[in-house]
Amino acid sequence: MTQNLLQSLSPPQFKLLRQIRKSAQKFRRPAYLVGGCVRDLLLGKKSPDWDVATEGDPRLLVEDCARRWRRPFHQHAAFGTYTLTLRTLRMDFATSRKETYPHPAALPRVWPASIALDLFRRDFSINSMALKLWPEPFGELLDPYGGRRDLQATVLRVLHPGSFADDPTRIFRAARFAARFRLRLDSETKEWMQQALRERLPDHLSEERLSHELWKLLEEKEPLPALTLLKKWGALTFFHPHLRLAPKIFKPSDPMTRLGLFLLELPSPQAQELLGRLKLPREKSRILQTALEVWAQKQSPLHPLPTTASKILAEKLGAKKLSALKPILLTGKDLQAQGIPAGKNYKTLLKKLGKAQWRGKLRTRPQAFKLLKSLLSL
Repeated sequence: MTQNLLQSLSPPQFKLLRQIRKSAQKFRRPAYLVGGCVRDLLLGKKSPDWDVATEGDPRLLVEDCARRWRRPFHQHAAFGTYTLTLRTLRMDFATSRKETYPHPAALPRVWPASIALDLFRRDFSINSMALKLWPEPFGELLDPYGGRRDLQATVLRVLHPGSFADDPTRIFRAARFAARFRLRLDSETKEWMQQALRERLPDHLSEERLSHELWKLLEEKEPLPALTLLKKWGALTFFHPHLRLAPKIFKPSDPMTRLGLFLLELPSPQAQELLGRLKLPREKSRILQTALEVWAQKQSPLHPLPTTASKILAEKLGAKKLSALKPILLTGKDLQAQGIPAGKNYKTLLKKLGKAQWRGKLRTRPQAFKLLKSLLSL
């Protein structure tokens, strides 16, 4: 199995592992490839992200690799981790550690620990494997919790009864992994998850953590199966009690458009509530807010929409109604040129023109001027 795992790597990737091994040996830092990238190797899938765990501070090892590859690295001081980004691969380096949770859904307290304890803190057995880089034997698979066996049996299994209580986000990750790899929850995992749901433990998660989990779901190549599982389990309501899984939401491939369509499926007050709870970066919130406002007003905008907001609304409206998303055909200058006195009347007229354009009654400026004339004659 070890030989097959290494053979599934491309020659450049195999070379990278040997170079990490050389640096680990140089600084006497036991080093391991860990987690999801090992799972993907077993499944014969390519992974764009590698996680390397070292027993002891990895900084000297990271600095040595960065010099060797002539790449800068970034230190995440708050977490004691380092990131090295190559052309087609991101590597995260961290000290192997153990965790304790002061109470359900709390962020963990961490301490340096052996690789065996590091693997035990992870979410599922399929993500609790490691590939030894140094010491020898190079490439040996460490699988103390039966992750390889579970992959072969298409089973998703947590490692202990308190797993979902420690970290309720594992419920959402369970849906992602079960759907992506077509796995079924083993009976104990299902029982422990149902207990966490009965106790409503995801309610203890911060809005930021829930937002992150929803975003990760929307990043999946095919999000609908995972979201359908969450609905079946009764867990979808922790994002919002009225989320609807309309298949058309998932036709676009980018998570931002999918999230926008999710919001547009809700009544405006509920959509605004959910957007406020998501705690997104300011620019993303602004784009989604714009799409929600245009959709609620049901009138063409005064100014060009942000590209992503326009894309969200275009998916909702359909190709035949794209003219509704263009700026109103007439502007305040056009009204002024018609000799209309400036004032509140401008706002009223532009609103009526915008609503007519939204409904598809105006497609050209001559049509807009004709409607303006009729409005002025009333």
